[in-house]
Amino acid sequence: MKQMAFFPVLAEDIRAILTGTAWTGVGHAATPEMRAGFGYADNEDEEADWAALTIASVAGVAIPTRIILAAEVSVDVGADTEFGEVTATVTAADLRAAFRAEPAQGEGVRAAAEAVTGKRLAGAWDDPAVTALVADQDLLWHLPEEIAG
Repeated sequence: MKQMAFFPVLAEDIRAILTGTAWTGVGHAATPEMRAGFGYADNEDEEADWAALTIASVAGVAIPTRIILAAEVSVDVGADTEFGEVTATVTAADLRAAFRAEPAQGEGVRAAAEAVTGKRLAGAWDDPAVTALVADQDLLWHLPEEIAG
């Protein structure tokens, strides 16, 4: 069964997918373990997906452009079940959207990236620089083609 998953990526990853390459990576999804850990009920799909997107944005904070790819894919559950870690192969047919930080957010992204260097996701999640980034700096919705250039 396919589900929505969110992957921190580079623009060149999106370009490769759009030109026919099957890309495999680690992302985050509203898995049963993540839903339980964050307190989402079965009928709160949109909220749980938003949380998975946010988690992916924290996991990808080291990517300077802060790009998150949304894809509807078959997933394998990863090691970090609390945060809905999944692995999946993404093709162009799976793409649904891409989210990207505004260019003006660069300084906040850099500060958060420096603050979490060497930390696992659980440590990064609670870091004040990351908390500020997530609270104050929205990701903008795009078609994947817009980010791929």
